[in-house]
Amino acid sequence: MKLARHLSKGVWAFALKSLPAVNGIAFIFLVVRTLPPEEYGSFVIVQTLYLFSIALVNAFALLPVVRFVAGRDRPDPYATGGLLLTALFLAGVSVLLLALPEAFWKLLNIPAEAVALFPYVPLLFAGSAYRLFVVALLQARYRLREMFFIEAVAHLGTPLAIGVLLVGGVFSSARDLLQVMVLMQALSSLVAALVPGPLGRFHWSLERSPVIELLQFGKYTFSGSALYSVFSQLDVLFVSAFGGLLAAATYGAAKVFVRIFDLLSQVIQVFAIPFSSQKWEANDGGALLTVAEKLIAFSGILLLPVGVIMAAAPTDLLWMLYGQKYLDGASVVRVLSVLAIVTPWNAVAASYVIGVGRVRAGFWASVLLVCLALPLYWTLTPRFGPTGTAAAYAFSQAAVTVVLVFVLRRVVPVSVRSVLNRWRDIRQLLRDWTTRLLGTPPGQS
Repeated sequence: MKLARHLSKGVWAFALKSLPAVNGIAFIFLVVRTLPPEEYGSFVIVQTLYLFSIALVNAFALLPVVRFVAGRDRPDPYATGGLLLTALFLAGVSVLLLALPEAFWKLLNIPAEAVALFPYVPLLFAGSAYRLFVVALLQARYRLREMFFIEAVAHLGTPLAIGVLLVGGVFSSARDLLQVMVLMQALSSLVAALVPGPLGRFHWSLERSPVIELLQFGKYTFSGSALYSVFSQLDVLFVSAFGGLLAAATYGAAKVFVRIFDLLSQVIQVFAIPFSSQKWEANDGGALLTVAEKLIAFSGILLLPVGVIMAAAPTDLLWMLYGQKYLDGASVVRVLSVLAIVTPWNAVAASYVIGVGRVRAGFWASVLLVCLALPLYWTLTPRFGPTGTAAAYAFSQAAVTVVLVFVLRRVVPVSVRSVLNRWRDIRQLLRDWTTRLLGTPPGQS
């Protein structure tokens, strides 16, 4: 399997998934350093609710669209059904969010300042829904360049607009930030609407059978993602509940380094889900095994230096990003460094589980994740503060990754030894890239 042949796709995938990282870096200097900690803490809570909901709709409707559109000669009914399910889901979440009484949020110890901003969540849904749908179709067809330009509007436009407002002296609150985000999400959906049809000559076609297939597949991806989102987003709410907005802001500032791991996971997902779906349908086990080993090995080498730096110099990293703010988060950064080892295995295993249709096993892995994490959040957060929350997060992620790898091995016999052997392929891959630049035929990678 020649990975060098996929160099252009890899470059576009990396560029695409680097956009949130670029956004995050700009966000640190334009937002985190500018807003008062209380305002930033309120935004972190609202952002958590939005990201939680987007993760759910992605699992419920959009991942099934990628799965079925990728291998179908007649994908129109699946795309139509996916858009309908996306719209219905986000509308339902919006109604529920706005209908819950203030007493419910007080029960969760969410400050009134944050609750007052909740109406912006449905506005973010409205602005981003069509973009998310089109990006899912483009992913199924490996049209990464178009995906990049659509996502660039939201991820690069937001910090650009914030910079303009800062120069004008009219940016000072979480409300200002959310208004900018709503505008840029809507603009990105408009750009998505102008992209030539990702399915070629597409015809809207709502049929019962494809919708049922999407729902059958989506009930497991949704349930699994819902549980995973409970795990990955509730850490912020636990920190807020036990430590207040300042603790939530500190934890959110330290957890920003996890975006590096998220970036790599998303790059792998963009390629691995449709790839594994196609190769599984074609019964090409050799390609599945080779690519799984290489993805884990190459991404592991990329993340290893990141983990070492996070573990060795967390205070320096925080000072470089925030100055004297949030230095108390150094221990959180150090604990989360262990994810540099966990993430490559987790990302590949989770993507393959979805791609080959083993979503029921993925669901039960998510059940285990929450069953591990919630008691740990509840026990460690009040005792050790944000550091305890980070420890619960990292330990739970590592434990469930072991389970996912076990599931992966039932599809392809990947092992630690085989992955380590693939590290030697990096030298060959570099040779291939060098010979391409020099114009000579590349060898095997």
